Amino acid sequence: AGIAYATDQIIDLYANGITHVHVYSMNKPDVAAQIKNNLSDILGKDA
Repeated sequence: AGIAYATDQIIDLYANGITHVHVYSMNKPDVAAQIKNNLSDILGKDA
């Protein structure tokens, strides 16, 4: 649920003109990687 929520928040930020975000994943690189993968799939570019 947290990864999906973070992905949705970032998509909303992009939709409202924010083009850069910083993800704090609390030393869990797999979480940051999954968010990046989700964004790449959804936005159709290297996020």
